[in-house]
Amino acid sequence: MSDSLETTTNREILSGKLLEILNDINPPYTEKATGSSLFDKDLNLDSMHRFEYAAQVEETLKTQISDRKVNELNSVDEYVKYIQEYRNVAEFH
Repeated sequence: MSDSLETTTNREILSGKLLEILNDINPPYTEKATGSSLFDKDLNLDSMHRFEYAAQVEETLKTQISDRKVNELNSVDEYVKYIQEYRNVAEFH
């Protein structure tokens, strides 16, 4: 499998998992969420839900997200990008 195809596949799998976690956090608003849905404007997630989501992501993916980053990340797509970058950096340490 080419690196580009593998990266796309990994991104899609990660995005699907993150959307599942999001739906578990706040189902009434998130059932129709997409990767680009904005947490605050489109999904009505308050700060408590955002931190709950981040905690579930950390636990599920065995990763760490700083409080500052939780406040900055505003969609599943942004989480995917951040997690992929975090994992790439972690692989070199």
